[in-house]
Amino acid sequence: MVESGGASFDEAARTALLKFKFSPAEVDGVPSPVRLLYAYEFTWRAEVPPTAAPDAGQALRAQLADTHIHVLEALPPMVETKMTDGMNGSKMAAPECARQIVSAMERNADEANIGIVKLLKVMNGVSPALVRKVMLKF
Repeated sequence: MVESGGASFDEAARTALLKFKFSPAEVDGVPSPVRLLYAYEFTWRAEVPPTAAPDAGQALRAQLADTHIHVLEALPPMVETKMTDGMNGSKMAAPECARQIVSAMERNADEANIGIVKLLKVMNGVSPALVRKVMLKF
């Protein structure tokens, strides 16, 4: 490895590299030792579907593992705010949502799956398509 991207990134690069298949380099038809510099670009996808959000939190936690930063991934349902005024669907009261997030912080939890999100997370393991439909209704 010529340049490190950090321990977690390096491990992901190593895992990807082990999946490559190489044939030995040849000089005049004879296998010969050579050095190869291979650049592989890892690209972050700008759009992360809601069903993939937990993976994003895990990735951030891994990147910050050697720091004193704790990542809490708060996944609330639709919350009653000025921004959601006029929107249909059930909404959680903002103070209750805040209470559950603070509770997760006090427990040093990695995730705060709030309200219907708890159920959606379980359902997503069984049927991501169904979860998308439910999310569009609420």
